[in-house]
Amino acid sequence: MSANNTGKNFLLFLFLVPLFVHGAQGITWTRNTEFIDIGNRIERMEDTSCALTIEQVSDSTKKGLFKPSKNKVLNFGFAGNVTWLKISFKNNTSDILCLSLEQALLPVADFYFKNDSGQWQCFKAGYNVNINNKKVRNHYQVFPLQPGEKEYYIRLISFSPPVTVKIWNTDAFELSAATQKIAYGIYIGLLAFVIILNVFFYFTYGLRMYLYYSILVFFYLMVSAFVMDGYGVYFFHHVNYSFTYVLLPLLTSISIIPFAYDFLEVEKYAPRLYKFSRFILGWFILYAAVLVFIPQRYALMLNQMDAMIITLLMISMGISVGEHHNKIGSYFAAAYLFFFILVISQIVYMQTGFPPCPFGMSHVSVAIFIESMLLAYLLARRLKWEETSLQLAKDESQAQLLQKTQENETLMRDQNIKLEETVKERTLEIASQKEILEQTLVDKEELLNEREILLKEIHHRVKNNLQTISSILTMQCASLMDDKAKAAVLEIQSRVHSIALVHQKLYQNNNLDKVELKGFIEGLCQQIKILFGERSKCVSVSVNLPEMFIETDVAVPLGLILNELITNSLKYAFPEGCAGEICIWVDTTADSLKLNKLVYSDTGKGLPSSEYLNSSQTLGLRMVKILSRQIGADIGYSNIDCSQFTFVFSTIR
Repeated sequence: MSANNTGKNFLLFLFLVPLFVHGAQGITWTRNTEFIDIGNRIERMEDTSCALTIEQVSDSTKKGLFKPSKNKVLNFGFAGNVTWLKISFKNNTSDILCLSLEQALLPVADFYFKNDSGQWQCFKAGYNVNINNKKVRNHYQVFPLQPGEKEYYIRLISFSPPVTVKIWNTDAFELSAATQKIAYGIYIGLLAFVIILNVFFYFTYGLRMYLYYSILVFFYLMVSAFVMDGYGVYFFHHVNYSFTYVLLPLLTSISIIPFAYDFLEVEKYAPRLYKFSRFILGWFILYAAVLVFIPQRYALMLNQMDAMIITLLMISMGISVGEHHNKIGSYFAAAYLFFFILVISQIVYMQTGFPPCPFGMSHVSVAIFIESMLLAYLLARRLKWEETSLQLAKDESQAQLLQKTQENETLMRDQNIKLEETVKERTLEIASQKEILEQTLVDKEELLNEREILLKEIHHRVKNNLQTISSILTMQCASLMDDKAKAAVLEIQSRVHSIALVHQKLYQNNNLDKVELKGFIEGLCQQIKILFGERSKCVSVSVNLPEMFIETDVAVPLGLILNELITNSLKYAFPEGCAGEICIWVDTTADSLKLNKLVYSDTGKGLPSSEYLNSSQTLGLRMVKILSRQIGADIGYSNIDCSQFTFVFSTIR
């Protein structure tokens, strides 16, 4: 009996020994292998102090702290502590290899090995490192391996996501990575197409459920790219995944509820559940508002709880609506039940490494894609079912309408006879009124023509009277011996000419309310030069204005202003016999819709200073200032390159 027990104990010892020493055994690469999964063949050590260095970790006194890993998929919990991985690896082949930590959501992943000179060398990765600065440009943490037999150490920090550790043949890895990127591109393209299509439907049909669905699919896509698979780093090279891992699932949960409200008509079919779900929605919004104040480890646990709540809530909504003979609700519940099963598959994979992820994407990303397609199908089917219901209602309404039409047909016939008689009577009345209106319009046209003739006659007579006054002033000037008196009379005559010119332009134009500005100013300049005779021949006048019309009550003061300025220039700016130039133009840089700027300048000696304009008590400049205020113009003066007056006003159009 003792011999038998001894034999059984020996066999049990032979069976158990490999289990205890398995994790400590080295890993050897064999040729013609694409990759090996080494998650359960490495050793790990928790660094709760987060302060150990590679020299301390690799010291022989610390090696006993490394424990064999038991699972193919490494889990680190929510603590966010530092974990050291130790890998003993031998590659005696000519294959070029790399090690892949197949998780994008690692903030820190430092890869240590001794180079040929025996010094520790480090390659840094993790999402805290820009993807373009990684040793291998990939959303995973990938490091090249050295030939021969070496020990590798990896210092990493994880805040929850599981990590799969693989050693790849580099060629096989590059092919796998390229295939994975193509899958990501197709995935993004299809979901983006769904988003754009439903936004188009929203603007076409005006149904909010299309907009809510577009927002939901957008957040689904963001969760896939920045939470589950991490391929968003290809678009944004430096992403803080610890923030997106907490925020995006919460925003997705918030966006699901309005879509369900509108799509399932929850308030109509399940009012109690609708009220309860509003409480849940309020909790999510409050949670989002205080999210920044919650420690990350607790936020991650709350997110997992919220994801479970929202999934069960969607299934409950679908079932409740389906119980009211709305088959959309039953299909909706089935879609989210399928989504829930795939999420459970992801949780199982995180613990066991099985079932494998399809197409190199997480189970949740696949669930998101299938869920989006199922909801898109239900949106389309809902319209079809609604069209069928509407058609039935339409047929019933048409039958009722036909019956009502037949009942009203006789009544309408009698009413039509009476209406025709009324229309005939009304037509005769309208014809009579039309004749009266036409005669009234003819009379008004004649009155307007008479008014225009009278106004032209008035302007003509005013112009003639002003001409008579000008002639009297000329005769008076000829009889005066005092030069100052003559100059004063000439100034008055010039002002009379400027007023007369306005009435002449009004008389000559078809428009009796406005004066064409350019022609008016050119005529004014010509008249003033004639008055000054020989003295004005050496001074040229340039008028550069666009075609514009000004109102009469602006034209007269403006003519007097320009008369004063031109007269002053000819009298004082240019000594007798001295050549010069006077320019009048509209500043083209001014906004012609709101403000016009009229500029007058001469090349003469100008005023003593810019303050002289405000302090001068001469009659001419006082008139310029008074008339400028009358037409609402701001006057400015400068004497830098030439003597220049600027008038900014808004009445010219």
